[in-house]
Amino acid sequence: MRLALIESEKKNRLQSRSITGSTESVASTDSVGSVGSLGSVGSVGSLGSVGSLGSVGSLGSVGSLGSVGSLASTESLASTDATEENENGNQNGNDNDYNGEEETEEADEAEGANKMDGADPNNAATEYDEILEEVHESGYRIYELIFFKLVSLSANKMTYDDLKKVKRKNMHKLIGANLKSKVIGSHVFMKQITQGTILPFFNYVNIKNKLNNVNRKANYANPDLYVIIMRTTFNKKIKRPKDGLVTKSLIFKHNGDSISYWSIKNNNYHFTCDNKVIETKTIEEKASAFFYERTRTGHIHWGDETDYEGFQKMFNIGLITFINNNTKFFFSKNTFKDYPVYFLIYFYSGIHFEPGIHISLQNDREVYNSSYERTRIPPSFRQVPED
Repeated sequence: MRLALIESEKKNRLQSRSITGSTESVASTDSVGSVGSLGSVGSVGSLGSVGSLGSVGSLGSVGSLGSVGSLASTESLASTDATEENENGNQNGNDNDYNGEEETEEADEAEGANKMDGADPNNAATEYDEILEEVHESGYRIYELIFFKLVSLSANKMTYDDLKKVKRKNMHKLIGANLKSKVIGSHVFMKQITQGTILPFFNYVNIKNKLNNVNRKANYANPDLYVIIMRTTFNKKIKRPKDGLVTKSLIFKHNGDSISYWSIKNNNYHFTCDNKVIETKTIEEKASAFFYERTRTGHIHWGDETDYEGFQKMFNIGLITFINNNTKFFFSKNTFKDYPVYFLIYFYSGIHFEPGIHISLQNDREVYNSSYERTRIPPSFRQVPED
């Protein structure tokens, strides 16, 4: 009888252990999240390594492993912070006027190129609407947006060195005006501007001092105000809400003119080809920005539509220009009815546009011959009519 009781007690203990083990297994399953969606609970035991997060990547198919995902995100954020500290620490200016771009700009560009910025389908209006209407046939946007903050060092009670140390995620906390500029997609910059880039700022007084001392290397930028790039639409794919068209960035896909007169005319803040920002609210400020851009040396500009139309109006003649190795007209919007006489010009892209130049080949070498002697240049090329 005693032996029978002992055997019965053993069976009860075994059953109890079995029930406990089953309960622990279920509890483990619950802690994983919705692992039940894997279909085979029996294989949950093989997920024992989840606790150690040994291979989070292999759990990619377990879409509902919320706790694992949050840990992965935390790890990613920690890595981002480390990168930001390194980038901000390396923002040493190339000269007194300009704070150079980060070492990781290529990585930022690659990341931006793969990023999709979509509008809320329930919201017809977005902050990008003004650049989503005019696009090329391939979906490339004609315009881009630069969102930036104009920051005062004195208002934030910091020095320029302190400003360079501010992390990207904290830049929105700085005291300053949140602004934006709209630029043509082919706008050329000396260096790519990305989130966190710090640029020198020039108001009317600052730019006048700069223009009056062109050959001096002193820093004429505003000593208190700086521009911080918050974000841009460069290298981003943006979905247009009204029809779902995915628009793409044109920058770095086209060699544009390094001087953007459109930007000077239409923006209150103009981003120059050498990465400065000039205030252009008044006609005097716009003229100063225009003058500054035209006096830069080393740019690729030889003459754009502003110069082209000005030349035609000055001499009351029309120009029909063909481009070397190209089947398109130069500035083809001309109606050919604005002037009494038109001249055909063949634009050879190997040299700057200059009147009176003849090109010939001698022993496979290009020889440039001027039609005028230095002392006999026609007055019409040296004088601008009053009207």
